[in-house]
Amino acid sequence: MLAVGVNSMPTITSFFISRRSVFPRLPLPIWPPPCSPDSDWCEISLLVFECSLVTTISLVYACFTTIHVSLIVYLAELLRVPAVKLHSTLQAASELGTFDAHLDREINSTIAYHHDVIRLLDHYNECFAGTMFTRHLLTLLFISASALLFMTDPSNLQAFSIVVFTLVSMGLFAYLGEQVNVANDDMHTAVYTSGWENMPTHLRLKLCLILCRANRPIGVRGTFIGFVTFPSFLQLVRSSYTVLQFLFQMQF
Repeated sequence: MLAVGVNSMPTITSFFISRRSVFPRLPLPIWPPPCSPDSDWCEISLLVFECSLVTTISLVYACFTTIHVSLIVYLAELLRVPAVKLHSTLQAASELGTFDAHLDREINSTIAYHHDVIRLLDHYNECFAGTMFTRHLLTLLFISASALLFMTDPSNLQAFSIVVFTLVSMGLFAYLGEQVNVANDDMHTAVYTSGWENMPTHLRLKLCLILCRANRPIGVRGTFIGFVTFPSFLQLVRSSYTVLQFLFQMQF
């Protein structure tokens, strides 16, 4: 019986081979076309891929920018709180001439709050310093490359829009970094305008402690670039111009 089954296999195979021309063929074409790079299907697929890639990159960039901006604004507002509280408390105590234990507790709580906010800013810099450096590096490359494209083809408005967008985004970060420095400098103003010359010695020592802590520079930092402020933004623009000159000389 096994011999019969083995001997019958060529007969079954030949049956299906002979009947292959009878089976109906699918009328639909194969997608994507195997060897037609200039066909409409390939153009549509490439267009869809490019649109999805650009949209994904834009959304990711917008999300990260929103997160960074929100955190920096929040930290700047937190730094303004102890300055306002210290100024109002000391001004009221100086006008009334009452330097009691309640004022001592208020100053201690303000010092602790200011210290906690500075620690929170340090944690932010530890987490996002590398991201800020990457943003600066990509901004430098985008500005120089897009400016070169716009110089070679002035009708390329897309390259011009990329230059404007990157400059505005980094200028926004520089402005927010300056706001953090201004919020820290408000502590000096709050102490100097508080009427400290009429206060007891132990309160003067605490105000000196606040001034010493506020003298330390704080702000939004990036790896290898220092604090993100207007001077660092101008340095970024000058570096982009240097890279643009190099690319222009390499091309021509």
